[in-house]
Amino acid sequence: MRELHEGIELEKKEREDGPFVWLNWEKWVDRCEQIVRWLDEQVVNTKTGGDTSTNEKWKRLGLVCGVEWPIFRQMVEKYRLWLEEQYGGAQRMNERLVFAHNDVSRNNYKSEHIRLL
Repeated sequence: MRELHEGIELEKKEREDGPFVWLNWEKWVDRCEQIVRWLDEQVVNTKTGGDTSTNEKWKRLGLVCGVEWPIFRQMVEKYRLWLEEQYGGAQRMNERLVFAHNDVSRNNYKSEHIRLL
């Protein structure tokens, strides 16, 4: 993505704000936690409670994130710190940001763009 989009300058504030994925994470993580914990509770209760109706077969898939929410959230935060370390800190990582989106398809150049490393 960097190679495809290098040359499109970010505004100063965009660069200072850092990767858009983390801005979205911070914006939504608390609400996601509420929902994921509720859904996971439904899964756990189904496993101990027996039969699942046709409308609730999704519960057989297991925990939403594959592990309990606190473990998932901790791993994401750990990964975020690891990424920053790989780039020599958040500021150095932000210096390398480019204006980009997540898909190289020509048809997506009109879609909403996000910043990537």
